[in-house]
Amino acid sequence: MNQNQDIKCSVHNCQYYKDNYCTADRIQVDNQYGSLSNNSDETICVTFKPKDS
Repeated sequence: MNQNQDIKCSVHNCQYYKDNYCTADRIQVDNQYGSLSNNSDETICVTFKPKDS
């Protein structure tokens, strides 16, 4: 997987995390609580996959 220089990430336990960047080919971010979000705390990265242990 290539490192995407445009998408920074700090979720160390995600399989797409590498050196503070996301290596996923594409990402999906959804609302966490209903149809509108007012801040980043109300969103969720659907692309997240935990690293294999």
